[in-house]
Amino acid sequence: MMGTNSTGCSEWERDFDPETEQPRPLKPLEPLLPGETRSEYLDRLERAQDGTKQQLVARIKRSSKYYGQTERDAWFNVRVVADTYYHLRGNNNNYRLSDVALGMRLDNGVVDLTNGKTTR
Repeated sequence: MMGTNSTGCSEWERDFDPETEQPRPLKPLEPLLPGETRSEYLDRLERAQDGTKQQLVARIKRSSKYYGQTERDAWFNVRVVADTYYHLRGNNNNYRLSDVALGMRLDNGVVDLTNGKTTR
């Protein structure tokens, strides 16, 4: 069953050139992930190329024993890792989700994911 993407194209229209009826070439910038289908790859590529740069960030809560490791209410880049207790890495440290407030850094500022407010 063919679906449509966010631009309204069917998977066939997106994956194949309608004039030659040959598969469109994959862009060499990013390889297929293990087990990823061509359609999944193209969906991922489309989402990545929407022009919005995003970075997961965190700030240490005042209630955390780690409060004071950064300037007051300072956001720092983090990444999620597979760890039993400390799921976040950033600021040259490891943090539990309960110790930080998460946000998303966008081009126009940081969106605090706890309240939805954007700060610059």
